[in-house]
Amino acid sequence: MPLQSLMQVRTDAAGRVSRRTFLRSVGAGAGVAALGWKEAVALHAADLRQRGMACILLFMNGGPSQFETFDPKPDTTNGGPTKAIDTAVPGIRIAEHWPNVAQRMKDVALIRSMTSKEGAHPRAVYQLHTGYLPSGAVNYPTFGAVAAKELAPP
Repeated sequence: MPLQSLMQVRTDAAGRVSRRTFLRSVGAGAGVAALGWKEAVALHAADLRQRGMACILLFMNGGPSQFETFDPKPDTTNGGPTKAIDTAVPGIRIAEHWPNVAQRMKDVALIRSMTSKEGAHPRAVYQLHTGYLPSGAVNYPTFGAVAAKELAPP
């Protein structure tokens, strides 16, 4: 299967990405494409527990803007004062305050194409964490909660 088709994550008409679709797309290269992500975690949960493996999700709410990190827009109306520097990858420039990251950019997976049909960040974040748009009636579990349930001791 071509790499391009492995990296596409499909959404439904409302812009929702199911956890299964997302992790199947991301994990396809790791050999779990035939399974849903929950099934793949459940299948290997005992082995992962025995090896002391864990699923750690860090979400730093309120972090710096992309203009001060990985997508600076110097000399533009809304780009701010941050300048861009070259990295170890030709054609990729990041904010001037990240010189060590710039040197190691070949080891970084940089995604600058995340989009959402949601205009409000809190709704888009909820969708990213759960695979569902907030509905008010149902509180869906996050990816981390489902992984933790599957990996926790019986």
